Amino acid sequence: MDIIFLDVVTVKNCVEKELLFSFEFIMENFNITPLNFFGKVSLSNGMNIGNLILDNQTKYSRSILINGVSNRNQTTDSIIFRMSCKISEAVFNYIEKERDKTEKEDVFFIATINVQVLRNNLQVSNIYTSEIEQHGIRATNSIKNKKNLFYSYSNNNYHNSQTDMYLISTVGNDVFGELENNHQYDVTCKISYSKWLKEYIPYFNGQRVLVYEIPVPPYNYIPKKLYASFEKANSELSLMQKQIETGDWRSVVFSARIIYELFKNLDDFDKLLVNSGYSKVAADCMKDTLKGFFDFISKVQHGYGIKTKANPNPSINPSVEINREDATYIYVNCVSLLNLIAQKSKRLSE
Repeated sequence: MDIIFLDVVTVKNCVEKELLFSFEFIMENFNITPLNFFGKVSLSNGMNIGNLILDNQTKYSRSILINGVSNRNQTTDSIIFRMSCKISEAVFNYIEKERDKTEKEDVFFIATINVQVLRNNLQVSNIYTSEIEQHGIRATNSIKNKKNLFYSYSNNNYHNSQTDMYLISTVGNDVFGELENNHQYDVTCKISYSKWLKEYIPYFNGQRVLVYEIPVPPYNYIPKKLYASFEKANSELSLMQKQIETGDWRSVVFSARIIYELFKNLDDFDKLLVNSGYSKVAADCMKDTLKGFFDFISKVQHGYGIKTKANPNPSINPSVEINREDATYIYVNCVSLLNLIAQKSKRLSE
């Protein structure tokens, strides 16, 4: 026996948010009847997040088949069942906190499902009669008008092991069926990264998520005078990515300060913008924007009481807080800045 994960969807029109999981229960033969499914859901780190309850809309019919009568050729059978799990706001926030530690990772749930089954011990001798004369037996007065009794099976490979004449036999004992409660399965349920963003986050907290891919900045066309600054900035960007993966939001923002410092007063960056079609005024506005980001991070950094050369005696401002959205905003801006430099350098070289 085995259980296969099929799908998971959100349950609409309900006050308490729920996930509805669909599974397929595969049985190796036809003498097994599932009576109940129950279980729990946990994350890949082992943290339990809720109980699995058999959905009341799940309807499956299952006949108790008897060995020796059924003429079905297949050796396995299966049923589809669904189980729901309530997801509280605290659970969703925990899932998101765990997701914050990684970047672009699929969401994995582990469904631990217990199955209660009835395994029947029934076998049937299919009996038919025929005229005595058909088998070369001479009919005497004592057996006149009587018939022979014969066994016949729809499955030619089946042979009754019993010597009795019961129509229904229980394989040599008086137990009709055995109730088995010890069948447990751990089933991995995967939700893709993109599906989680587009369907599940809006469902749980009402926020719409926009997924946009920013190209990785290429080195090929960077002018020599910009190359050293660009290479250092790109190295810092790689560090920021690792900090995002570990959820170190504060370090992400502080690392970005180095990138803005590299270009905010760099004349070669100003020349690149002007040569690309920017007016001098527009190029100056771009540089002022970078200076604004640099000053913003400096104020936050000093607010955390971090000692720097420019601020050897920082004041501590406990009201300053950096969260995921702050780090994401700064990180995306830095990636876009390096992509802008790389793409404009490439276009000027053509």
